[in-house]
Amino acid sequence: MGSIISQLQKIGNDPMYTALSTTNIQFSNPLPAISTYPDAKGVFPEKSDIALIGRDNTDIILRVRDVEIRAGKNEVNNVYSLNKQNPASVRATYDVTGETTTSSTILMGDKIALISHDGIPKFKAVDIDQNERQKIFNEGHPLGRGDTIVQALELMRRAIIEHVHPYSGLPSDPSGAILDLEKADFTKILQNNIVIN
Repeated sequence: MGSIISQLQKIGNDPMYTALSTTNIQFSNPLPAISTYPDAKGVFPEKSDIALIGRDNTDIILRVRDVEIRAGKNEVNNVYSLNKQNPASVRATYDVTGETTTSSTILMGDKIALISHDGIPKFKAVDIDQNERQKIFNEGHPLGRGDTIVQALELMRRAIIEHVHPYSGLPSDPSGAILDLEKADFTKILQNNIVIN
């Protein structure tokens, strides 16, 4: 036995008098349907979805060959407006086109951590609160951007192969590939919002 939630927009709290608004013993009229609010499109699952809706702004949606877990789906304190700025989500899809199948998983968030129990540094495995999350993002290692790493390695290779010494024992001539290497900003390799241990 649980509480009665009369309408989707009341998922956070539906007091007795409004909870009964869609029953035959109503004390008040229901609010307009969530579908009458254009900015709310996407906040709640479609009728064809199977979903578990959380109390605040979270849900798990099961669609055909598609699973999505969301947190921050609506703007803070506004269930009538889809959060288009920074929702957190994990979405796994399985596409079938003729004889070809493709699976994909997209993980989105302002900050993402990929943690191994055997990684260094070690982090807690359970009871990860806001302080522990902050510790993970402060002490975890930023992930490298693969394409930027390759560009940096290509610069180094060119500098090694193409550099010229004006005379034996003298430093290389600071031109061409050497100048390009000196100008390189290797901090662009780091993706500071995705960390690993």
